[in-house]
Formats: sequence, structure tokens, C-alpha cells
Amino acid sequence: VMGGLYVRSIVSTAFRDADRVRNARAHVNDMLRQQLDEETGVRGYAAARVPVLLRSYYGGRAALPREFRRVRADLEALKVDEALPVLRDAERTNYRWLHEIAYPLIESKRSHPALVLRGKTLVDRFRIDATTIYNDLTRRTAIANARANRALVLVGVFVLAAVVAVVEIGRASCRERV
Repeated sequence: VMGGLYVRSIVSTAFRDADRVRNARAHVNDMLRQQLDEETGVRGYAAARVPVLLRSYYGGRAALPREFRRVRADLEALKVDEALPVLRDAERTNYRWLHEIAYPLIESKRSHPALVLRGKTLVDRFRIDATTIYNDLTRRTAIANARANRALVLVGVFVLAAVVAVVEIGRASCRERV
């Protein structure tokens, strides 16, 4: 009975963690999408100087702080502490991209291909940070699944041992009767 309760607890935790990790990975994807929306809007505006192209930039700019908070809360709740410095780097990278690339490109009256290229480098760094966080979350799921599998094997061993013990007790009882 205790083994069953133990396995149930481990498996329940694994399922709960898997659900929380799935939500956390969705938040990481949303975070990346907002950064890419910012970049797409600024790059389009830098190329054509048509203000409507900044719409995705403003949408991403408004939503990204919320996504950073969500991802941070997910990482803290799941205790994926190794990903927190990576998230901080993503936030710093976005800050640098805004101040060194986006604002100057939006304010400028002429094209700056070198600045756009430098911006791409920063966004690539952001993308690497997002991928690293996503992979850290995926590892968390693998660890929980491995723990659940070990618990199932352990209970299987105990069940097998119990069956063998019952059979042996039964055999011994039959020998005593004869």
C-alpha cells in the first residue's frame, strides 16, 4: 500500500510538473515572439520609413515585460535556477537592443545597414537565451519522468518480491501438510 501511495505521489508530481513545464515553454516561446515582433517592426520601418510598420514593434514592446515576468515566475516555481541568469541576460540583451538599435533607428531619418546588422546579432543572442531556457525546462521534464520511472520499477520489484514470498510461503505450508 505504501509503495502504491509513493508511486502515485511521484507520478502525480511528474504529471503536474510536465503541465507546468509545458506552460513555461509556451511563455518562453511568447517571450521570443515578442522580441522578434519588435525586431520585425523596426527593421521594416528602417527599410521603408512607413510608420505603420512599427505596429508590431509597439505590440512586442508592450507585451515583452509581461512575458519576462511570466518566464521568471515559471522558472522560480519549477526551481529551474540555472535558467534565471540566462533570463537576466535575455532582459539585458533586449534592453541593449532597444537603446542601441531600435531607438536610434526609429529616430534616424536615414538608413543604417550596419546598425540593423548589429541589431540582428543582439536578437540572435536573445534567441540563444530563449532556446537555452527552453532546453533547461525540457531537461526538468526528463528528470521528473526518470524519477517516476524509477519509482515504478522499484514498486515492480517490491511486487515481484511479495509474489515470490507468497508463493514460497504457500509451498512451505503445503510441505508441512504432507
